[in-house]
Amino acid sequence: MTEFGGEQIVSSTPLGPGLILLNGKVFTAAPACRYAQAVAISGERISAVGTTNEIAAMADTHTRRIDLAGRVLIPGINDSRSFTALETNTSLAPAFAATRAPI
Repeated sequence: MTEFGGEQIVSSTPLGPGLILLNGKVFTAAPACRYAQAVAISGERISAVGTTNEIAAMADTHTRRIDLAGRVLIPGINDSRSFTALETNTSLAPAFAATRAPI
């Protein structure tokens, strides 16, 4: 509930993150702090990284909680190269026959 101009406004949307991952070893790749214990996710974005206590304090009644039980969590790895097109359509494959340098 928020007060605005003397009126109380009740929000129908949850204020906390939709998902929190707790009690893990979260790889951040940040030079100052390579690992954290927990992550908060709001929508499709990481909204906070910190200790289990810090992130747990952000949760509300709508927040889904997952206990990592000490497991390692790494960011999603996206290999955007597509080999399917090369395998299914040879016209898209590079033509090395015309090259003069040894491959």
